[in-house]
Amino acid sequence: MNRQQRRAQKHSPLSSGEAFAMAVQLHKAGRLAEAVKAYGRVEPGNAQALNYMGAALFDLGKDKDAVQAYEKAIAVNPEYADAHYNLGLALKRLGRIDHAIESYRISIRLNPDLHKAYSNLANILRDLGQLEDAVGLCRQAISLKPDYAEAYANLGNALLDLGQVKEALDAYTKATSLNSDLVAAHWGEAFTRLLLGDFTTGWRKHESRWLQPGTKPHGFPQPQWDGSSLTGKTILLHTEQGLGDSLQFVRYAPLVKARGAKAVILFCTKSMVRLFQSVAGVDLVTADPKKLPAIDVQIPLLSLPLAFGTQGTTIPAEVPYIRADGVDAWKDRLGAGFKVGIAWQGNPSAAAEKGRSFAVKQFEPLLAIPGLRLISLQKNFGQEQLADLPQVETLGKDFDTGPDAFADTAAVMMNLDLIISPDTAIAHLAGALGRPVWVVLQANHDWRWVLGRDDSPWYPTMRLFRQQVQGDWSVPFAKIQSELIKLA
Repeated sequence: MNRQQRRAQKHSPLSSGEAFAMAVQLHKAGRLAEAVKAYGRVEPGNAQALNYMGAALFDLGKDKDAVQAYEKAIAVNPEYADAHYNLGLALKRLGRIDHAIESYRISIRLNPDLHKAYSNLANILRDLGQLEDAVGLCRQAISLKPDYAEAYANLGNALLDLGQVKEALDAYTKATSLNSDLVAAHWGEAFTRLLLGDFTTGWRKHESRWLQPGTKPHGFPQPQWDGSSLTGKTILLHTEQGLGDSLQFVRYAPLVKARGAKAVILFCTKSMVRLFQSVAGVDLVTADPKKLPAIDVQIPLLSLPLAFGTQGTTIPAEVPYIRADGVDAWKDRLGAGFKVGIAWQGNPSAAAEKGRSFAVKQFEPLLAIPGLRLISLQKNFGQEQLADLPQVETLGKDFDTGPDAFADTAAVMMNLDLIISPDTAIAHLAGALGRPVWVVLQANHDWRWVLGRDDSPWYPTMRLFRQQVQGDWSVPFAKIQSELIKLA
């Protein structure tokens, strides 16, 4: 074959079947953009090609385009169960929840053996609080595919939300036995074991957080410290996740220093620098990566319990381990009376925030207690709610917008008689300062508050007030009111 013949063959149009086969090959090879173009060269009425094109667009993160491709596939073949299922995936990611539910239900009606649809529909219903239905759907998925590890992990999530903790642990361990690479199941198991007080396995499993989708690696190339001697070495401690996590686990810095470290460096967000400069055992606190010295080893703060082999009886719980400055400047401003600092809203965009916060109006009955003053510690999120309860005192614009937000909050806390907060950074700050703090917990609370206690092994000055039913704050606030009457 001469050059002219080869050129003619290269530019000759492909048949629809050839175009589809080429597109599938490109798709399997991960060449998604090319696959999308190749699917576009298949005859317009090919529902399978349109469905596959949607899948490639979905993997590219082009969810709206994926929806259009799936809808075209369904227009060609309304009985195409897989296209309805895939449409549900894309709609869910776009936040069109009601439409996603409808698509999943249609796919199940068209193909009752489509196990994936049951499991994914269960996830949506769990998010909507329909926990019993979510459990039932996961069990249906498992009955159709007994080795379906993802369904076991989703079942664990729904059972955990229902408070069936041991049953959830069984589901997670079954999931990891079926698929040892399933990160979601390892993470669920870590959460559940820590909640049950099984720190030995829980801390080890907790390292799986770095493998979760959306989790950013810390970016420090030095090896992670394993708890061995630090004699002559410089170690970098660095914050991760939320501000509350940083406040809780910075307590380990003096223990790190005691392992013989030449220097302990703490890398944190800018808003925490001034506050963390008061932590014993830390030689340098910085938010500027350019100011970091030469480092021998590094460790994220939440990996320190694993490095120290922390058990329930060995939690370093001496407080205060953080100290406030500028305390006297707030003394006269705050004045007399029984002063209760309150917070009610965490960061609404945080994944862990779901269900933790409550309306400021929950505090309204407390205002009837003689001599009691409610003082807002809320910054940023939730301040607009103060219009609903104007009797709550505020501390002025310099408190709301100061550059060292948490340092100012700490100074105010030292002049208060009590702090009441949901599970937010405010609660951790008060506990770290050794201030009296009452934490109002949702029923589906975080692992760190363990089960069945009204105190905290992490913070000696803390009391816990727990929901009995998820979403119902009446019981913990009625108890708070009763206890406050005794105090005030």
